[in-house]
Amino acid sequence: MEGFSRNAPLQLVQTDVVFRLVSTNRFVEVDNTKIFNGVSPATRGGYDIHKIFVTNYLGLLDEYRRKNEILWVTIF
Repeated sequence: MEGFSRNAPLQLVQTDVVFRLVSTNRFVEVDNTKIFNGVSPATRGGYDIHKIFVTNYLGLLDEYRRKNEILWVTIF
């Protein structure tokens, strides 16, 4: 994938890659089945959780939503 790490400063490289893949298809199904158990780290990661997972994530998502490349649909 060209420009794989283009949004590395956001610390959300994988999220951008997933959004790019999703935006190239008309339909994507997300399966949230748990496939592994997480392990809590011994220490914090040393980054601003709010900045990364609120500011950066929502900004990245909004970039795709403004271009109508990703539509948010929730099914309960």
